[in-house]
Amino acid sequence: MLIGIRTPQVLISKAACEVLSKEELCTAVGHEIGHLRSRDNLKDAMLNCIPFPGMARLERAWREAAELAADQSAVSSREEALDLAAALLKLARRFPPASAPAFTTGLAGGAGSISKRVERLLAWKAAPPEAKRGWCYTIPSLFAAILCLAAKLGPVLVLTHALTEQLVP
Repeated sequence: MLIGIRTPQVLISKAACEVLSKEELCTAVGHEIGHLRSRDNLKDAMLNCIPFPGMARLERAWREAAELAADQSAVSSREEALDLAAALLKLARRFPPASAPAFTTGLAGGAGSISKRVERLLAWKAAPPEAKRGWCYTIPSLFAAILCLAAKLGPVLVLTHALTEQLVP
């Protein structure tokens, strides 16, 4: 489980170490590190501070999305997806879902979403490689466009002035 907001830490119970294999434990820790990197405990605390009606449903939906995102960040191969699915099932069977302490995220925290997460992990496929961000082309292109605009600005202003002189008596 990931606990804390300002200095979050991943805590591993002795019982989890006994239940999970080494590979399953590694992917489970990767899942919690995904929560850490996306600062999910801080986001959860912010959601808890919003006292609007209907926030419980929104909070449940956000938690489910956060779990799916942490699963995705922990998995980079089919084997890891299967290890994480096995870890989820083992932990859910061994430790029935209970209310988690405030400002924590646990691997098998939401009972309703475990089956959905396992199904998603079992159907895991490698994501297509990300397209390279074109910043190295975008900045020079933007600079060239500004230069062209500046070069044409003088004649455009002269033409605009001539047109307004003809249109306005």
